[in-house]
Amino acid sequence: MPRISLRLAIIILLLASWLTVPRVKHAQTQAQSPLPVYLIVAPESFADELAGFMVSQQTRGFDVQAVWLVQPYPDSDMIKAAIQSQIPLPKYVLLVGDSDLIPTWTVELASHQVAQTDLFYTTFDGPEDFVPDTILGRLPVHTESELTAYLAKLAAFYTIEWYPPWMKKISFVATNDLAFGDDVEAGFERVIKTYTQPNAYTGTFIGHEGSTVPTVGGDRLFPESYQADTQDVLDALDDKRVALVYNGRATSTTFEWRAGPWLSVNDVNNLTNLPVPLVAAFAPNTADFSVGASMADAWILNPESGALTYIGATADTVVPQDMLLMEGFFKGLFSNYAVPLSIGEAFQAGFELVNSGHKKDYFIIYQLFGDPSLTIRFPEGALLTAPFSRFDAPWGGTFTLPVTIKNVGPTEATFSILITSNQGYPLNIDPDGFTLPLSPGASMVIPVVIQIVTDLPVMTPDTINITASYTKTPDEIITTKLAITFQVFKTSLFLPIINR
Repeated sequence: MPRISLRLAIIILLLASWLTVPRVKHAQTQAQSPLPVYLIVAPESFADELAGFMVSQQTRGFDVQAVWLVQPYPDSDMIKAAIQSQIPLPKYVLLVGDSDLIPTWTVELASHQVAQTDLFYTTFDGPEDFVPDTILGRLPVHTESELTAYLAKLAAFYTIEWYPPWMKKISFVATNDLAFGDDVEAGFERVIKTYTQPNAYTGTFIGHEGSTVPTVGGDRLFPESYQADTQDVLDALDDKRVALVYNGRATSTTFEWRAGPWLSVNDVNNLTNLPVPLVAAFAPNTADFSVGASMADAWILNPESGALTYIGATADTVVPQDMLLMEGFFKGLFSNYAVPLSIGEAFQAGFELVNSGHKKDYFIIYQLFGDPSLTIRFPEGALLTAPFSRFDAPWGGTFTLPVTIKNVGPTEATFSILITSNQGYPLNIDPDGFTLPLSPGASMVIPVVIQIVTDLPVMTPDTINITASYTKTPDEIITTKLAITFQVFKTSLFLPIINR
C-alpha cells in the first residue's frame, strides 16, 4: 500500500478539506458504514510486519486504516492531529512502538506526581477533556522481531477452536498488605460472586497448610487467607488461564506481598505457557514508561508466552479506586452475552465506577497494552435485534414490531421468550412467555402485534421489553434483553398548520 509522510498527509488533508468542502461533507456521510474503523499508527519501518495483521483485522470486520510515521518522528501533537482527522473517527487506535518511537504525554496529576500517558491521543473536545473518544492500545515494541513475535501470538489466539475449556479458567491474585489485604480479598469475592461464579468460571488452586479453597469462580490466589505464593501463580498459568487479575502492592517490576519471592519481571520473562489473553494489574506503577522493562513490557514482549493484553498504571494509585475500576471492568465485560465487549470497551466502561474526584487522574494513569479489540468472551445465547429502537404507533390501531432472535452459540439451544408492555398495551403473544428451539446460527422473526387501546390517553408512550433466556447448565443462565420504545399519536393532532 502507498506510504506517505505524516506531515505531507496532514497538509494534503487540510488542503482537500479547504478546497472541496462539499466533497468532504459527502465523504463523511458516506463513511458512516457499519464497519468500525481500526486505525494503526506505526513507524513506516513496521509496515511489512503489520500487513498480515491488517488483513486479519479486516477479516474480523474492521475497516483498517493506517498512519505511517517517517523519521524524524513527529511529536505527540502531530500524531494526535492525524488521529483526529480521520473521518469517521476510529473506534480503535493501536500505537505500534514504545515511547521512544511514539511519545507519551507527560502530565502533572492532582497529587503533584508526574505521570506519562497515552490518554490525550484519544480526547478531542478541548484541553480540559479527559474522557476518551476512541479506544487505544499500545504495543511497546522496539524492533521488527518483537512486533513479529507479538503478532504471531495474537494470530494463534484468533484461530483457536470455539471456547476451549481453559477459556473458562481465571486467576485472581491478591496482596496481603496489612493495611488493605482484607479489602482486596473482599473485592475479589464480590467480582467472583457477581460475575465469574454464575458464569461457570473455575480454577484449580486448593490452598496450603490445611486451608480449603473453593475453585468455583476462579483461583483465589490469596497469600493471606490461603497461603498462595509465586509458585502457585506460575502453576495456574501452566494450566492455562483466560485472565490473571492482580490487585494490591506493586512496583514497576513486581507484584508484591509481605514476604517474597514476589512475581517479578524475571518470572514473566521465563514463562513458557500459552499466552494469557488478559493480564490486568489494578495496582500502582506496573506500566511505568520511565523504566527500561516494566511488568507491562515483560508480559507483552515475552515472545512465545506472557500476555496478549495488559492493563496497568503508570503512577501511584489508591487501593479503593483500583478496586472500583476492577469491578467496573468486570461489569462491562459481562454486560452483553450476544455481542461481548472487547477488552478495550470493558476497560473504558470500568471508569464509570471510579469516584469523580479520582476519575481524571485514573483516565491519565491507567493504560491498555496490546490489541484493544481482543475479546475474552465468545458470543453466547440469543442475539435480539429490531429494525428500529423507537417508533410511532397510531392511537386506536395496531402496530407490528418484527423482532429477530438469533442463536449465536455453538450448540442448539431452546430459548425462553418473554415480551411485556410497561403500560399494559395488549400484545398478541403468550403473556407467560414461550419457548423457541434454534440450531447454531439459526434465526427467526417474532412479529409482535401491539394493540394501541383507546382507554389510555393519546400520546401515552410505552416500552416493549423482550427477554430471551437460555439455560446452559443448572447454574448458568444466559439472558439477553432488548427494549423498544414507542410514542402514540392520533392523526387529527398532527394536521399541518395552515397559514392565513
